[in-house]
Amino acid sequence: MNAAINDIKNSDIPLCPYIRRAWYNILQPNEDIKERVIYDYELLFVKEGKARIEIEGNQYEAQQGDLFIFRPRQKHAIYVTYGERLVQPHIHFDLQYSPDRELVPISYDDLDDIPSDSKSWFRSDILDDFISPFPSCFHPKEPLYVEQMIFDIIHAVSYPSRFNEIRLAHLFFRLWEQLLEEMTYCERASRAKGSVSAAIKMFIERNDSRKLSLSDIENTLHFSGSYVSRIFKDSYGVSPMAYHTMMRVHKAKGMIQFTNMPLNEIAIATGFDSIQDFSRVYKKVEGVSPSALRRTKR
Repeated sequence: MNAAINDIKNSDIPLCPYIRRAWYNILQPNEDIKERVIYDYELLFVKEGKARIEIEGNQYEAQQGDLFIFRPRQKHAIYVTYGERLVQPHIHFDLQYSPDRELVPISYDDLDDIPSDSKSWFRSDILDDFISPFPSCFHPKEPLYVEQMIFDIIHAVSYPSRFNEIRLAHLFFRLWEQLLEEMTYCERASRAKGSVSAAIKMFIERNDSRKLSLSDIENTLHFSGSYVSRIFKDSYGVSPMAYHTMMRVHKAKGMIQFTNMPLNEIAIATGFDSIQDFSRVYKKVEGVSPSALRRTKR
């Protein structure tokens, strides 16, 4: 759902959070929020239901446990199109101090409909000063923990205490730190998984002249077969063994088209046990037999 995070920065940004609104909101089916921009930031947590969320032309299929962050002046819309309600506790907030913070309303207007004298209310967008690029959506590793912290803020807004401004700042800093840690963890895990997947892919491609088993990959790269299968399919959409078969068939296809080698020798050169096995697998992948391709070439 996210762009790769290229730069994780040490945050020495002066922060003075201000919670403008925190509430437990429910959108009924087809109760959409049309394209709009907001003056501040909004953090939206999908507690229940599904929705299509658009942010600056990018579409996201929002699922339970997803978390979205909308930036100042950023066009976004929410469409509840799946026949079920969307439970979306959310928070509108500032990250830095502004003397007009209590005057700024929640906007439901498109940028073109905002009066010129109201455009001074747009907050500076500093999210990329924390993590660059800052993701618009991600799925927390601990969604229930994040959800509870959001509800703590909603409760504090609904039932203010004597020192509620201090209480809200404390709760927000806890939540903000957790989110940054979650984003950092997700990106590092993604990078590690991508590195392993690339190593598996390279090993498969370098062994397109022989039959390969999952055990061969396990023994060479020292990962379990189930782990190899899972992360490779997550990265490339196909199992490692299916990809290996495709590589061997692709190599054989080139040899059929551009050499005069007999088909039985091509079968041996690409690691098949027999011409019958080669023909069966080749036809399954390419839709035609090797002999039919050779006749077409001639």
